[in-house]
Amino acid sequence: MANKEPEYGLISENFCSPNYIYTRTWDYHLSRGDIFELDKLIEICDSLEESKKLISDMKKFVIRDFYTSQLDRNGNNFLFKQRKDGSDGKRLAPLYDYEDSFESISPEIYSNQILYLNMKNPELPKFFKKDYEYQEHLCKIRDADMNKFIKTVEERHGILIPSDIKEYYKESDKEKKEIIKTNKLVKV
Repeated sequence: MANKEPEYGLISENFCSPNYIYTRTWDYHLSRGDIFELDKLIEICDSLEESKKLISDMKKFVIRDFYTSQLDRNGNNFLFKQRKDGSDGKRLAPLYDYEDSFESISPEIYSNQILYLNMKNPELPKFFKKDYEYQEHLCKIRDADMNKFIKTVEERHGILIPSDIKEYYKESDKEKKEIIKTNKLVKV
């Protein structure tokens, strides 16, 4: 195909360390449930303290992916990690594969291999409001400054993002904030 335009992509540095063992959700036979069932991760941990840390990681992960409308966070697109000597317990490994970010079919819905979240669920306001971590992460979305994010990316990487793309990200940011506000998911 001589006339085909070149395609560009980004490659991230490999985060895997030889000091860790990396596993997928399938290694633990975890099935998809709703946000209220995140405590099921206790089953794959060796202690209550370990499960608290892993659940905390997952709360941040879920709210982050909701904000970016991550569409393909399947079982191949996130990992758990644990030091080979077992000293650290299971934790969420660094996230990767953002190819389908900011592409939403239903912006109020997020799902991954083990979790389904519908921000319009009438039970969510009470659930989120009684959990400090969820409140903290949702408030970060509420207070996020997409203009600043865009400027940082342009400056850090020496690029100019086209105006239409900037507007697309600003609209996505606005849409997510409106979902949080309309559904009363954060304390005032």
